Amino acid sequence: MEEITTCKTVTATIYVGLRLADGTTLSLRDIKDVIQDEVDRIGWCVTVTETEFIYTDGREKGVAVGIINYPRFPESPKQLIEKVKNLAIVLLNACQQCRVSAVIGDTTYMWSNQTNIDEWEKNKEAVKAAEASALNLLGTLGMIPPKKSDKN
Repeated sequence: MEEITTCKTVTATIYVGLRLADGTTLSLRDIKDVIQDEVDRIGWCVTVTETEFIYTDGREKGVAVGIINYPRFPESPKQLIEKVKNLAIVLLNACQQCRVSAVIGDTTYMWSNQTNIDEWEKNKEAVKAAEASALNLLGTLGMIPPKKSDKN
């Protein structure tokens, strides 16, 4: 005979990028290892789905970490939400993220780490300066054709 078990529905998704504050990128394996360590530590189950964030002037690979209130091991909504928040903070710090977001029910949370934001901004400016320098050198060497005039 079939048995149906139910519990209060709580779903959440944590969104985290793979680019570190210093500009390097975590591998999917690295972030899965961080998540595995945390779920092993607290006895939990989540899903990990690759995603890509596309935003103004950029894009970044990342993951969406899915959580449900699993009827085999049900928890109160308050307990589950606390676990989601804790995992988001673990990911923010362990993955050196500037920001991590979580959608829990009809509320979106965002955690920020100002130290990582400052590091990212510093590295972003250094990358822009290096790109400009490289383009200037390529132009000087005649390896980049001159831009066409807008008046043509």
